[in-house]
Amino acid sequence: MAYAIIDKSRHPIVVVEFGENEPSEQEFDNYLKSIFDFYTKNKGVVVVYDLRKPTYVSNRLRIKMGKWLKDNLDLVNSSVYGVTYVVPRFLQRSLLKAVFVVQKPIWAHQIFATFDDAIAWAEEKIDHHK
Repeated sequence: MAYAIIDKSRHPIVVVEFGENEPSEQEFDNYLKSIFDFYTKNKGVVVVYDLRKPTYVSNRLRIKMGKWLKDNLDLVNSSVYGVTYVVPRFLQRSLLKAVFVVQKPIWAHQIFATFDDAIAWAEEKIDHHK
């Protein structure tokens, strides 16, 4: 499995599912290119980041992701109605919430313990924008 799969079968709700293994530098770069291409071609979507599988990402790659996000903030913001994260583990959910207190995303966002709750939130966001 690639580091991440972008599932557009529920479009305009898009699910990004991550594999269980730490990505190589090349896999991570491929992921960043894929999401750049996705955000460039898709507007009015809600993205569900499915983080149910435990994946370790090195500090180096997390820093790379942060730089990518900073460089592409306007692109992401113009593409999404919202972003939700599926994080079943309490500690990881708490850590992500703490990150968002320090650096709040400029788009609507929510963190859920279950996939079904995340999808329900995404559907509400889509319905709100119809």
